[in-house]
Amino acid sequence: LTYLNYDKILNYFTNKEWEIADSVGKVGFSNYLDVCGTSSNFFVIDNDGITGYSNIVKENLKKGDVVFKNVISASESDYAIIIEKDSANIYVFSGNELVWSNNINNASVLGAYINKNGYAAVIYSQTGYKSLIKVFSNTGEELFTNFLASTYAIDVAISNDNKVLAIAEIDTNGINVESRIKFVDIKNASENNVKKYNLVANELVTDIEFGEDNKLIIMTDVGIKLLE
Repeated sequence: LTYLNYDKILNYFTNKEWEIADSVGKVGFSNYLDVCGTSSNFFVIDNDGITGYSNIVKENLKKGDVVFKNVISASESDYAIIIEKDSANIYVFSGNELVWSNNINNASVLGAYINKNGYAAVIYSQTGYKSLIKVFSNTGEELFTNFLASTYAIDVAISNDNKVLAIAEIDTNGINVESRIKFVDIKNASENNVKKYNLVANELVTDIEFGEDNKLIIMTDVGIKLLE
């Protein structure tokens, strides 16, 4: 496996390297359309729901519409998280209602995640750290921040019972790229309580997701693993 820098890895797995049409469709009140992170540049919120666009023109807008530009987003069930990359302003919606909002100071936002219960995680970078992950409850309470000084967070997931944060991270400091999964107890997030699962050398983790039974599904460049 040849060395890939983080920007290339992040762009490939976050943007998915595909094109999106002018509209990605109207999102209903009860079920958000997953637009795969940064692939939608604009969101318009109106009385009918939320519409994602790769490009927006004046004709798409009506009086009273709320527009978000240059965003990172994620959705699951009735919840969606929208983060403006320029300001790092965070907005969480249920249906088309704003549940809570927040801001991360001096952050370069890299990714976002929300589970079906509205628990959210934001991946970002700041001076001195390659990645940080900030976790919020479904009411917007900031629960904790996980700091990664020497590795990059590629993906995150929160279990369906809201008890565990899983972090897929890569280490590019050595000759080989190393991937691992960290499991953080949301109620006790101290480093001493973190569990780790190491993948084999040069196996690149790409995505993670908890199944309905809270078993973690790990996708890598060579296959799919189910972690009991």
